[in-house]
Amino acid sequence: MVRKSNKNKRATRQTKPTILFVGEGKTEVAFIKHLKSLYQPERSPPVRVDTQDGHDAGNILRTALRRPDTEARDAIVCLYDLDTVLPVGDLKKAEDKKFVLIGAEPCIEGFMLDILGKERPHSTKNCKHKMHPMLGGKGKETDPNSYKIFTKEILEKSRLRLPNLDLILSLIETGKR
Repeated sequence: MVRKSNKNKRATRQTKPTILFVGEGKTEVAFIKHLKSLYQPERSPPVRVDTQDGHDAGNILRTALRRPDTEARDAIVCLYDLDTVLPVGDLKKAEDKKFVLIGAEPCIEGFMLDILGKERPHSTKNCKHKMHPMLGGKGKETDPNSYKIFTKEILEKSRLRLPNLDLILSLIETGKR
């Protein structure tokens, strides 16, 4: 009896969940990196953050849609401001691909004010004007270290009343919704 060698067989690898966050600008990147530092001490599941450097919400969807299918992700999360209208065609394609769509009212700074329990102005400009000094002043909003005011205690309390925050944190923690 002749035995076949096992040397040509490859061991099956376990894949880890991977998450891609796509945001409008560097503020979203810095904020998500801060959340990762608190909720992902062992860097698992892998979370990658991409940005459109201040372009509109529709551009976020188009960027995520252009990702090749070879870049397998367990979730693609589009974090966008609600101060602009999303193109219906891109929105439909993103929904068909099961992207996680999270809108910030009216912008990411407004979402941050909600997390902190502060009154949120109606305009994007006023939200930025109110939030940026809390992060250390103009230009500091792109530094993940500026977000230390968002302690784990504050985030845990806020996730109970803000479903989008809970979703973001769950994805970072477990790779699942």
